[in-house]
Amino acid sequence: MAPNAVVLHVSTAMAHLPYVPGYAAYQVSKLAAVRVFEHFGVENREKGVRVVHYHPGLYRTEVGKMTEGLGMPFDEIDLAGAFAVWAASGEADFLDGRFVWAAWDVDALKGMRGVLEGDRGLFTIGLVGFPGN
Repeated sequence: MAPNAVVLHVSTAMAHLPYVPGYAAYQVSKLAAVRVFEHFGVENREKGVRVVHYHPGLYRTEVGKMTEGLGMPFDEIDLAGAFAVWAASGEADFLDGRFVWAAWDVDALKGMRGVLEGDRGLFTIGLVGFPGN
């Protein structure tokens, strides 16, 4: 792995949701992948490697269509790529180890830099309320 490499893990919002009938295997595999990449990132942090997990957006795919009744808007097709370019830049280095959504306001994320740097648990997946955390 090249020093200071950036790994962009394209995941899904489904990793955050409770059980969705018919999508259990998809959800669990995406959640497991988040954990694999989290461990990879921690193991390679000393080399300057950073990992950003992100939900690329909601698109009119077979999986995406299941959300039509939830009132969630579909995203523009170029959102995921544009977000990836920014997330890989040095400007987004504070997102290391975080799970973010491409549709979130980039300026608002940048405004949270100090908060995120002070709390390694924000925008991550884990057990909330574990003693000692």
